[in-house]
Amino acid sequence: MFDHKHYVPILKGKAGEYRALRDFAASHRFYVTPLVEIPPVGWDFKNSKPLKGLADHIKKVADNLGEGWGSDTPLFLDSLLPGAAALPNGGHHLAKVLADTRAKGLKVVPVTGLSREAVYQTTVRAAVAKDRLGVCMRLRVPDLAGDTAALDAALAAELAKLDVTRDQVDVLLDLGPIMPGQGATMAVAAQAIIAALPQLQAWRTVTLAATAFPLNLSAFKTGTITPTERAEWTMWKFLASGARQVPRIPSFGDYAIQHPEPVEGDPRIMKPGASIRYTTDSDWLIVKGPEFKKNPQVFRTQCKKLIARSECYSQTHCKGDDFIRKCAAGTGPVGNLTTWRQVGTVHHMTVVAAQIASLP
Repeated sequence: MFDHKHYVPILKGKAGEYRALRDFAASHRFYVTPLVEIPPVGWDFKNSKPLKGLADHIKKVADNLGEGWGSDTPLFLDSLLPGAAALPNGGHHLAKVLADTRAKGLKVVPVTGLSREAVYQTTVRAAVAKDRLGVCMRLRVPDLAGDTAALDAALAAELAKLDVTRDQVDVLLDLGPIMPGQGATMAVAAQAIIAALPQLQAWRTVTLAATAFPLNLSAFKTGTITPTERAEWTMWKFLASGARQVPRIPSFGDYAIQHPEPVEGDPRIMKPGASIRYTTDSDWLIVKGPEFKKNPQVFRTQCKKLIARSECYSQTHCKGDDFIRKCAAGTGPVGNLTTWRQVGTVHHMTVVAAQIASLP
């Protein structure tokens, strides 16, 4: 599917992220294959129960993927729902979503791992046999902690269950959260992990993913703009540049502008700030604003502060930057939390795709 000059953003299935996929320029899509997660069912804090049933939770996934990414290029689809989660009719939730995406002509590669439930793996196997698009094997830190022989045996067993060969498998080495400032150190660890991946050259693709984005913005002072290092990009550049020699350079993956484990809070007591997550070549700028529910216009002030900085891109960079500039000028809307996830995500993806495309 692709070589190391490629980007795999891991997205959490939020409405703003689907809209960001829709707004992402077609000229950059050659360099990008998103991995979208089906998120857990939200919680109704007032009534102490799930916000909706499983069938309602998944019914718009295919529509969102179709409207967001379309059918021209592939995408990866994972599920964070319990692997055995069944619909009221007894069918598997992932099978239903994949049937819906198939009906829309989408090129969806299912994602699995080494410890998924048997019914989940059976569902993936059926999809692989029907769609012939292969499978993505997502390996997390615990999977990579053992010796090479044990990992090779575990992978061989899973591939046999899925009835696929290694050249039909996209491997995602997902390191999860790392700390800002750890880019160089993590490059050493990543070098060892890549070298230890069994039959490294046999896999269809290999991607290294991580993120240094903070769990939340509570540590950032209101009224400030604070750079925080994109340490996962620093790590990957050590590998891609040859500063850390590896037998196969992986493609690049991250979690865009979020932590891998977002915390769901009670909306009745939350007071979210008018904050902007803005990506530069090496950092995120965390534009931390005051609580905005009573005065959404504070976003205009935050945008004015952002565009005054030299790191800010031009209005033509992407639809996210166009929104920021118009918000600052008072000629566009201020948006809401979903809007700002959309704005920040499409800007981030555009920055990274351009960085990948410019590699020698």
